[in-house]
Amino acid sequence: MLRYYIIFMAFLSAPELQATSTKPDQSKKVRLVTGEWCPYFSSSFKENGVFSRIVVQAFKKEGYQAQIEFKPWTRVYHEVKNGSYDGSLGWTRTPNREKIFHFSDPILDQEQVFFHLKATRFDWKRLLDLKPYSIGLTRSFAYTEELLSMVRSGKLKGEFIASDQNNMRKLSEKRVDLFPVAHEVGYCYVKTILTTEKQPLITHHKRPLKVSHLHGIFPKKNQKSVELVKALNRGLDKLRKDSEFEDILNDSEFKNYSKWTCDWLDQHWSFKPDLFD
Repeated sequence: MLRYYIIFMAFLSAPELQATSTKPDQSKKVRLVTGEWCPYFSSSFKENGVFSRIVVQAFKKEGYQAQIEFKPWTRVYHEVKNGSYDGSLGWTRTPNREKIFHFSDPILDQEQVFFHLKATRFDWKRLLDLKPYSIGLTRSFAYTEELLSMVRSGKLKGEFIASDQNNMRKLSEKRVDLFPVAHEVGYCYVKTILTTEKQPLITHHKRPLKVSHLHGIFPKKNQKSVELVKALNRGLDKLRKDSEFEDILNDSEFKNYSKWTCDWLDQHWSFKPDLFD
């Protein structure tokens, strides 16, 4: 009788044991948030874009499951700062941000340039050369401290709004003269938000305003941020050593926008690449 009782109790406890053993480890989940930033991030791109794919795979190498949500950039910054999410992606270092966040190793680089209408005869060598022009700037984005200082002091005319997309629209409508943004990002906006009539009117100046690294950020107020940064960095190293990093780049929208190959343009655009010379 005792033997049957033991078997019966083991049978009753088996589902509970099974549920416990298959319960996901919440400590290995990483909640990340970012904004739409073509071609780095987009909810409409394959696996949310090249930056997202790199980070998700890097965390996966270390046994973490990273999930990415999309929100407006101004909300992204404040919600990560407040610890509502574990981290965010695609940020450059600034002194103020370094007080609040831990930064991962560099993930991708960007070259920020001035976009303008072809009809605007624009050239510059120093920032004072920008004095005759109005500049569209996006809140929460990092520009050079020299540029921001000159805008604050009134030496340059700068207008801050909430999104890069609207700045590109304003540029196309001649409501601002210049718009500084990463090269690939700018042309992605040209393609995705401007009409086919307006697309050929936009170009960029080849002199970069700045070249910077893009990182993941994790709030210092979150106790597990240090370990998440270390895990992400280890995973990035493994991706690069295994050539997976380059494979992801080659299989991404980012590579298409950066190479500007004639074949790709002929397939995706309604006009020729020499219009961007």
